This record gives sequence, structure tokens and C-alpha cells, in this order.
Amino acid sequence: MKEMTNAYSGFAGVYDELIKADINYDGLCDMIEQLFHKSGRKINLVADLACGTGLVTSRLAKRGYDMIGIDCSVEMLDLARKKDEQSLYLNQDITGFELYGTVDAVLCMTDGYNYITETDSLLKSLRLVRQYLNPGGVFIFDISSRFKLCELLGNNTFVYDDESVYYTWENTYEEEEELSISEITFFLREGSLYRRIDEEHIQRAWDQAFLQSMLEKCGFCKIKIFSDFGFSPVRFDSERIYFYCEKE
Repeated sequence: MKEMTNAYSGFAGVYDELIKADINYDGLCDMIEQLFHKSGRKINLVADLACGTGLVTSRLAKRGYDMIGIDCSVEMLDLARKKDEQSLYLNQDITGFELYGTVDAVLCMTDGYNYITETDSLLKSLRLVRQYLNPGGVFIFDISSRFKLCELLGNNTFVYDDESVYYTWENTYEEEEELSISEITFFLREGSLYRRIDEEHIQRAWDQAFLQSMLEKCGFCKIKIFSDFGFSPVRFDSERIYFYCEKE
């Protein structure tokens, strides 16, 4: 059986298993907490944009933070709620989300902003972040770098195979528009049969300096940019770039 789904909908059930080898979520949450402490502000209420299955949201909730997870995929949120009953999860797009009030910090980790491909939509999301942050509130996000999307994924194909899932991941990179387009075909085992799911993922390779200028335009300050959990400077071959800033 074949079905076409929106990005991160069809394979929500195996997302945690596939992503755990790529990202150290405990280390990521350690880094986030370090940045909270370095801000010198009391952080209690945190909004996690593009939260997916709640891998960051649930971990920070267990560490004592009041969490709001926001994602456009109902399937991913269903899984997030099953692992984390204490947090509030909202089915909203990060370019048009609404909160009930302001928060102390906003997060958007593991490529959320790569999936915004238009400048107008990027600005809309950044302005909403600023709107819902308390004065001096903290904003932390990351992106996959141009080096990763162009040089590592580029025009390559990857294959993954284990007993429960098989997938092919075909990538193309459009240099002029700086877009990475991934066509992913999953075969998920269901008893003695496999169910086929096709997904398309489109990501923008945002320029680091451009993002910094957009943050400044939207009224963010104390901008820090680094490449890993140890806050190292960004290199030409850094695969992930982290941004920290505060609302003026």
C-alpha cells in the first residue's frame, strides 16, 4: 500500500528511532540549560517551536520547566503527548502561532527554521517570537548549515534498513534558490507486509549573516552564534549552527 503524506506525518511513529543516532538530545538540553543560566534570568515558562515528538520538550519538562510544544504535525504531537502528559501541546504552524500570554524563553531546535523557505515567513515567525517573549526573554534556535545541505546531503542518495523500516532518501540541492529537496520513501513493516509512505522535505540553506541581520531587524540583541554544545566558533564545515539572542 502506498500513501503520500506531508513532511514528518507518515513516519512520525519511527521518527524517534531514526533521529536518535544523529542528535544527542540530552546534550542538547544540557546546552540549553547552560544558556538559560548564562542569561542571568529566571526561566520558568518555555515555548518549543517545531517540537515534533517532544524530544526536547519532554526532557526539559522533566527538568522542571513549564513547557509549551508547538508543531504543525498532528501525528508528531500525538506521540509527544504520550511521552509527556504534563506539557501543553498546540497544533500550530511556527509562522502563525498564538500563545495565551508571554513566555520566558522560546526554542526552535533541529532544523525548524530550515523548513521556512521564504523571507517574509521567516520575518513573521521571528516577530511572533519577539511578541510572545517577556522583556529580556531568551530565544535559542539552530539550523542545518549550507555546508551540510549542499555538500553532505547535496545530490546524494542514502539508504537505511533494519527489521522494522527501510527507506531511501534522495536529495537534490538547488544552488540558485539555496533549497535542499529530499524525496524520502519509507517501507514500514506491518506484520508480514510493508506499508509504503512517500514524503517530500524542502529546506532552505539560510545564510548565517542574513539570519543575524533579521534578528537585529526584529529587535533581538546579545546575539551569539556557535557550532556545537561547547559553544565553539562556526567553521566552514560546521554542520549545525546555533543562535542565542534576547529580546531588547
